[in-house]
Amino acid sequence: GKPGQRPHLVYRGQVAVDPKTRCVAACLGERAEGYEGDALAPILDRTRFTLPELARVGADQGFAAERVWQDAADRKLVAHIPPQKTMLPRAGGRPGTNAQRLALAAKERAPTDAGVWAYRRPMADAEGVIAELKNHHGLDRVRCRGRPAFHVQLLLGCAAINLKIGRASCRERV
Repeated sequence: GKPGQRPHLVYRGQVAVDPKTRCVAACLGERAEGYEGDALAPILDRTRFTLPELARVGADQGFAAERVWQDAADRKLVAHIPPQKTMLPRAGGRPGTNAQRLALAAKERAPTDAGVWAYRRPMADAEGVIAELKNHHGLDRVRCRGRPAFHVQLLLGCAAINLKIGRASCRERV
């Protein structure tokens, strides 16, 4: 924020975490405008480079949208992204649109063992990485102006986290 103005979010960092090794598989620094779910496609492209065996993706309700579920299905991935209540048809009603059909399918996947695991692990792993990036690697405040410079700052922070983990699988994947 500038003096006399309220602070506001200008950049947003997205991370993908491998739940087996708990290392950062991909990251993306972007401007904090528009829909958060639009970042999922580039993150999945980057993650597929480091994790070609990727079969499922989990995220919170902020990523829920027809285009996100459809993109995951086109990539032959199971998306464990719970829908928001406003996306579902009325109680007892049939889905009238493709978006409602995809939202109902996502809601049915949520209570399964795989759905619960895919939802809770990203909360523990990805949110832990984000907290560490903010608290220990200087991403609570952008140090340089411009999206490319922010992305470099995010890459350096993610690399530092992977080095701290020190597992051979992280070094092989990244």
